[in-house]
Amino acid sequence: KNYDLPTITDTYNNLAVTKLYPNVETTYYEYDFYTGETTVPWLADGINPLVESVIFVDEIKPLTTAAWFSTMANCKNMDLDKLNTERVTRMEDMFHEVGANLNTFNLDLSTLNVSNVVDFKGMFNRTGRSAQTFTLTGLDNWDMSSAVDLAAMFHETAYSANTFSIGD
Repeated sequence: KNYDLPTITDTYNNLAVTKLYPNVETTYYEYDFYTGETTVPWLADGINPLVESVIFVDEIKPLTTAAWFSTMANCKNMDLDKLNTERVTRMEDMFHEVGANLNTFNLDLSTLNVSNVVDFKGMFNRTGRSAQTFTLTGLDNWDMSSAVDLAAMFHETAYSANTFSIGD
């Protein structure tokens, strides 16, 4: 939502800006859980496996977050504090394979508002699957009253974990 958008080659926190994705608040990205076909631009661009950190600089209010972080297998840090999900209705495959290549996986989801979400299908499918230590916090206060589809929500999540924690 940053109205003073950077340009390619600008720097942010000593990192070069290589790609910009404007209009995330007004575009309803399509994602097909069964085929993997998507209009999520960064997923379609194939950059997700290279991502190591996700930080929202300004608050954004997307319409859907389906597959947004899918296949970010090397992502070590996700700061979702400024991701306002109050309008989101679809979160399927949102964290599919996030942190799948990490030995230790930690993710705090306490700031996500899921009260309007109907589709959670595969949301954590294979998330942190190679992690020996897996911690997922912030689900305790989720309002799941609108949920319709929870199929495979935790399929193979933390598959290799010796220490597994979901809670506070």
